[in-house]
Amino acid sequence: MALLAALAEGGYVEYIRKSKRGWRESVPRNRENHMVASHHIQGNAARIGLLAALAISILLLAFAGQAKAIETTITSGPQDGETLTVDTATFGFTSDVPGATFECSFELRGFRPCTSPVTMTNLDRGNHAFGVRAVDPNGPDDSTPDVRKFKVLEPTGPSAECVKAGEAVAKAKARLKKAKAKKARTRRAKQAKAKAIKKAKSGLEVANDKVEELC
Repeated sequence: MALLAALAEGGYVEYIRKSKRGWRESVPRNRENHMVASHHIQGNAARIGLLAALAISILLLAFAGQAKAIETTITSGPQDGETLTVDTATFGFTSDVPGATFECSFELRGFRPCTSPVTMTNLDRGNHAFGVRAVDPNGPDDSTPDVRKFKVLEPTGPSAECVKAGEAVAKAKARLKKAKAKKARTRRAKQAKAKAIKKAKSGLEVANDKVEELC
């Protein structure tokens, strides 16, 4: 501490060999002609202590402010380089930081907010790409998005997602038909029938929207 005080007050430290066992330091007067510091430092112990302090300071400076970058991982969907025979591709993804949000890029043409999973539909024959990056709410965003590149051949038929959506439409239509056919004589029964028809119509609309999205 005396050494630091000496330097802070404008002095300097001069080491003069005293013996094989140690060193003697002398600090001259500063600009105001005041004695700054004068003491003895034992050689080996002092030098080791100074070197250790210097090493710790360098390490602290090297690692200060270096936060671990957020990572994004595609967990499902076509593999990189895979060839598809359908015109849709669905990707699931996650991050190693809880609470992170995501931004997706379709055909690598810019990023926009998205949530997992994401489905690419009506894909033309040829090469395609999907990328996603995590957005850390408390730190830097992922600078290395996870990317999958794949190829679509001439589709041999509707995708599995499209088939499921069509089946959902058929079931919704059957529920609506059943609700309309149900007899209702009392006021309460009529109210229940009207409610069932309304619910069935709503389900059919949702199913039709899904077909338009996937087929």
